[in-house]
Amino acid sequence: MDAIDSVFDPLREFSKDSVRLVKRCHKPDRKEFTKVAFRTAIGFVVMGFVELHIGIISKAKPSIFDAVIDGGGRMPQDIYGDRMDGSRLDRKMQR
Repeated sequence: MDAIDSVFDPLREFSKDSVRLVKRCHKPDRKEFTKVAFRTAIGFVVMGFVELHIGIISKAKPSIFDAVIDGGGRMPQDIYGDRMDGSRLDRKMQR
């Protein structure tokens, strides 16, 4: 019986806590909903602004982000064996 209680006790506690939470929650009024929606919209605008600028910078200077990710010092063609125009370097030229 002790083994069965050890399995069902956490489930009972979880169900009691869940019921208590649902009873305590309330539907937001218009003012609260507007406030949350406005803040969410601001967050979307800020994240879009940041993403746009990161995209513009990464297209203008792709080696900036590769150098940051790799730790700097080496160009992407040294790391990946690719040139910026898409052609491959010879393996002998890399070494």
